[in-house]
Amino acid sequence: MDTLDRSRFVRAAQTVGLHLGEIREIIALRDGGETPCGFVVDLIGRRATELDARIAELVALRDELRSLDRRARRLDPRRCDPRLVCHVINGGA
Repeated sequence: MDTLDRSRFVRAAQTVGLHLGEIREIIALRDGGETPCGFVVDLIGRRATELDARIAELVALRDELRSLDRRARRLDPRRCDPRLVCHVINGGA
């Protein structure tokens, strides 16, 4: 594998979310005469699972922010508790 091929591979691997350490391991397997397919399949599966978890976290955060937004639009700033920094955020706690 020449330098240009490696460079293309590194960019493609980064595009699908692989980290440089993982990419190095893949290249080392190939350089060692092994096919890295099984290792890559495991990495991709783990990354997809990680993304599923992160997406779930982001959806929950979005829902919480929308709920805060709806509540904030009903609040009267004149009734703000002076002990709170921000009644929009602290008011529901």
